[in-house]
Amino acid sequence: MNITQLVKKAHQRLYFLRRLRKFGMSQRTQRTFYTAIIESVTVWYGNSTAADRKRLQRVVRTAERIVRAPLPSMQDIYHCRVLQHHQRLHLVSLLLTSHCFPRVILEEIL
Repeated sequence: MNITQLVKKAHQRLYFLRRLRKFGMSQRTQRTFYTAIIESVTVWYGNSTAADRKRLQRVVRTAERIVRAPLPSMQDIYHCRVLQHHQRLHLVSLLLTSHCFPRVILEEIL
C-alpha cells in the first residue's frame, strides 16, 4: 500500500470522526477513535518522503480541527512507537541472556 492510498483511507476515516463530534461524543471518545483508527498510518511514516510526511501530517491537523484539541504530530507518534519497539527488543534480549528466566514466559511476552 502506498502513502497516497493511506492518506485517502485516513481521510475516509475522518468522516467517522466528524460524525462522532456531530453526535456530541466527548473529546476523549473522539481522541480514542483517532488513536485507534486514524493514527495507525504511522507505521509507514518512517519510510516516506518529505512530501508524503506533509500529507500525513495534514491528516493530523484536520483531525485536530475536528476534535478541537491538540493531537501529537505524526513525527512524535512515530518516534514514540520506535522507542517502545526498541525497549521491548532490549527487554527480550536481556531475558534471553538470563539463564534463570523460563523460556515459556518469554514466548508469552512475544
